[in-house]
Amino acid sequence: MSKIISVSCIFGSNVFFVLLALLGIRYTGVENSNIYIIYTLFITTLSLLLFFHDALMKNRKMKVTLLFIPIIIFEIYLLTMLFSDVSSLASMFFYYYLLWSLPAFFMGIYLSWDNRHEYLFKSLDLILIFGSGAAIISTIFNVIQGSYSQGLAGGTNQTLSYVSAFVFGLNLFLNFSKYNIVRFRFAKNRLYNIFCVILLPFQLLSVIISGGRGGMVLLIIYLILFLIKTIKSYHSVKLSLFIFSVILTAMFFSFSLNNEIFNSGLERSFAYVGSGGLNWDGTSNRDSVYQDAINLIKERPLIGYGLFGYLSYYPNPHNLILEVLLSGGLLYLILFILIVFYISKKYLSITKKNKDMQFIGIIASFPIVMLMFSGTYMVSSELWFVLGFILSYKEKIE
Repeated sequence: MSKIISVSCIFGSNVFFVLLALLGIRYTGVENSNIYIIYTLFITTLSLLLFFHDALMKNRKMKVTLLFIPIIIFEIYLLTMLFSDVSSLASMFFYYYLLWSLPAFFMGIYLSWDNRHEYLFKSLDLILIFGSGAAIISTIFNVIQGSYSQGLAGGTNQTLSYVSAFVFGLNLFLNFSKYNIVRFRFAKNRLYNIFCVILLPFQLLSVIISGGRGGMVLLIIYLILFLIKTIKSYHSVKLSLFIFSVILTAMFFSFSLNNEIFNSGLERSFAYVGSGGLNWDGTSNRDSVYQDAINLIKERPLIGYGLFGYLSYYPNPHNLILEVLLSGGLLYLILFILIVFYISKKYLSITKKNKDMQFIGIIASFPIVMLMFSGTYMVSSELWFVLGFILSYKEKIE
């Protein structure tokens, strides 16, 4: 049970929509159903109980700085309430931080103890299967409906795009790269490997038909990282299987070219690419969104508008760097860069001693790419899990 709770906590609301898609249910919003609220409170409560029970019963020793992070965020929100008006959007971000990001942060700490990350790595094959099933079912539904906007079980088409790209990446690294992680017995079967080869074109088509630009960028990044790793290690069998899957994908493309929703999804997935470089007309007005955010940053370049205060001036800028600058200006950006540098350095040190830990980076790629195009880092359970895990993980001395 603890394994199911930990995985559900890490991948947050994405698990909710994957489960609904597999059940053939479409979520129509809180105004029609409380199921999302019930699910969120259930996972959040059990995750926190799991973490604090283990921390107290086993008298875990934690770095004090780990507890400072959520305390500082909580205090900043309270100070914003006391000294300025807090927008409804800021309150919503804070509540979702408490419900998804904070438990995921603690779950990262929890899984860093006693090699529990092996639970997560072992469950990646299940995430691959369930996520692929949900993506394919939703894609088929979208094709029948003739619209990519149906998304993943009532979620946005962006959710479908990123989930499809993520399971595509998992498929590549789990089944076509050499790792020594603990896996289920069925995952070691040759028939399962063949099944995963067949899944690749379907996962790619799900990304394309969803029309998600960010998901396509994530898929391309996974593909580049995989090719670099495969060519360096030169696994001929793995490479041959991958080439075979590429041929399958090309065949699927040839059959799909006359499909209207496929063509519209493909056009939208690469709409930002123009003959002369970046085409801003195909970015859903991101150029005007970014320009408005930059104009606000110029007014307060040094200290910004506050972690939650900027939302009273401007909604989410859909870009991680711009959000940091709006929140705390250049001072916060410098601090942010130093934190990223420290985490990256520790991650490289961890993976140097244990290459299997590269799966933490594979998971991290998902929210990092997404946050460059949409969302907010305050509400990203996958990102906060990675943050908690790397900061808490203690490297074993050989």
